[in-house]
Amino acid sequence: MTKSALKGQLSPWTMPALVRELRGERRTGLLSFELGEAKRALRFREGHVITAFTNVESEHLAACLLRLGLLSEGDLQQAVTIMRREAKALAEVLESRGFVDRAGLQRAVADQIGHILALAFGAGQGTYVFHDQATPAGVESGLDIVTEDLLLDAVRQIADPSVVRYALGETDRTLVLGRGLRLERLRLTSADGYFLSRVDGTLTGREVMDMLPLESDEAQRTLLGLLCAGIVEFQGPVKVPFKLPDIATRAAERALELGIAPPQAPAAEVPVRPAPAPLMTMEDEVAEETLAKAQREMAAGRPAEAARVLETVVDLVEGDLRRRVRRLLAEALLADPRSEKRGESQLHILAAESPDDVEAYFLLGNVYKRRGLRSRADAMFRRVLEISPGHESALAALGPPLQAPKPEAAGLLGRLLGRE
Repeated sequence: MTKSALKGQLSPWTMPALVRELRGERRTGLLSFELGEAKRALRFREGHVITAFTNVESEHLAACLLRLGLLSEGDLQQAVTIMRREAKALAEVLESRGFVDRAGLQRAVADQIGHILALAFGAGQGTYVFHDQATPAGVESGLDIVTEDLLLDAVRQIADPSVVRYALGETDRTLVLGRGLRLERLRLTSADGYFLSRVDGTLTGREVMDMLPLESDEAQRTLLGLLCAGIVEFQGPVKVPFKLPDIATRAAERALELGIAPPQAPAAEVPVRPAPAPLMTMEDEVAEETLAKAQREMAAGRPAEAARVLETVVDLVEGDLRRRVRRLLAEALLADPRSEKRGESQLHILAAESPDDVEAYFLLGNVYKRRGLRSRADAMFRRVLEISPGHESALAALGPPLQAPKPEAAGLLGRLLGRE
């Protein structure tokens, strides 16, 4: 079944996360983006960028060859004449007629792709669209373009740390090495190498970054580059870190509830002032906007689109906002039988992160009830009632309690005593 096109508004936060997704899912197709009058495109084959297209003359392959000193103006004119006469691609003419050797052509194509990737990663306001499609005949050049190096270089040029954090998302997940890589052919920095030496399949991205002798922003940029290039991958669910202050706070609150710890009154001479409202981070603002958009998509009967936009922000925020995003994401995924398993997984994560979330357990109960797993469903509904004893929907789902049958008295005496 053909996947739906990915499209949306382009911004500095969009492209790194999008390319990371295309690379990780080994997608094949064409990613096009427009910035004003400039139109550019990158062709992917199984997650690798193989060619680039642009309507900006200074970014054409011929311009790259001239800039790198691999082709003279005279040779270029001859090649263009042959190209038009024989209706062949410029790269094919250049190599077959000996104007440029394969190594030079490969260098120029890589330079063109890298330049357009860097422009995409630092893009201003525009639009993008990705269509899954087979690579057309004649487009595959056979050149050995090392996509990993190009993506690493593009990420290294991202100057804004907030863009890196947005594209990185949740880092409390286990890191593993990518599949089928030949690291010896890549241009890795010392930071890349040190990072990879700590990836053993047990540590999370956050834990590895904490080990690096780098500033936080540089460590995050290193991880994002390795993720975009597919050199490392996240695996498994989010690991909720163990936080002693949280445990201590909960213990103190519980002690107050049980009356074994006297509440501390504020000093009389110090006026109690309300705490200032926390400032909204950029990630929170993006998540709020995305949540509102997803709610509109759900109301319009487009749960798949709602799920797609919510998945881009669910791991960027914390607290109640994250809970709301993940809950709506689960509902959107559950609306389509093909993504029900993913919706169930989101509910389990929600329940693990927020053990008092009534709706997470109630939705899980409905999932199990639809599948005919009555005991599991009842366990979820009972959990709802433990948290919220008056939850009417959970009470209705469980039904009235079964009345125990009266024990039958044994023998004649029992029957006589049991008569009314």
